[in-house]
Amino acid sequence: MEKNAVQTCGDETEDSREFKRAKYIVRVRRDKKLLKTFVKFSNRIRHPRVTVYLVTVGAMLVALPIANKDIALPGVIISYAVGALMLLFALFRHNISVSMMADNPATKLDVELTYLLGSTGIQVEEGGKIENFGNYKKIYRVWEDEKFFYLGMNEDDLLVFPKENFETGDPGTFRDFILDKSRVDFRWVPTRPDNIIKNRIAQMRWNMAKEDEEETEKKEKKEKKKKKGI
Repeated sequence: MEKNAVQTCGDETEDSREFKRAKYIVRVRRDKKLLKTFVKFSNRIRHPRVTVYLVTVGAMLVALPIANKDIALPGVIISYAVGALMLLFALFRHNISVSMMADNPATKLDVELTYLLGSTGIQVEEGGKIENFGNYKKIYRVWEDEKFFYLGMNEDDLLVFPKENFETGDPGTFRDFILDKSRVDFRWVPTRPDNIIKNRIAQMRWNMAKEDEEETEKKEKKEKKKKKGI
C-alpha cells in the first residue's frame, strides 16, 4: 500500500485535509468483539450450511442411543462423545478462529482504525499515518445487516463498519453512496429472526415473480411463432 506523506501547509497538514475531504468517516477498534463479528459473518456467508450440518449430525448421534437401546456400551459412549463434541464445535467454533486471529501480529488487538471514504476511494488512518486502502472499483460486494455494513474488497479483505461508529456522514445514506461508487452487487443479510423470515418471504416472492415473467415471455414467443407460421 502506498503511504501518504504528511506535508505541512501553514497550520494544516495533508492528513487533516484528508479528514476534511472525507464524505464518511468510520472509526473502529479492532478488539475481540469486532473479530467475533467478522468471523461469524464470514462463516455465515462463506460456509452457511456447516453449522446446520454439525448441529444436525451431532443431535442425531446424541439421540441414537436413546432411540436404539440395543447399541453396545462402547457405541453409546462414542455416540454421546462425538455428538456432544460436534454440537460444541458448531456453537463455539468462531471462538477458535477469533483466538487464532488475536495471536496473529497482522490482526493484533486493541488497534484504533479510522476509515476515510472520499470521492475516489478508501483510506485508513492508523497510528497517525494515513494509507490508501483502495479505490471503489476494488469492492466486489456489499452486505448489510441490522448493525453493520460489510465491504468485500481487494479479493480477500473484508471491512466491517459498525453503523454506530460513523463519525462523519449518515449511515442511513451510506448504502446508496457506496453502491453508486462501486456499482457492485448488494445483499441484505439480516440476523434478527423476524427480519430473516421477512427476507426469505421477499426472496420467495421475487423468485415466483421472476418465474411468472419467464413463463409469460415463453408464451409470447410461442404465440409469435404461431402467427409467423400462419
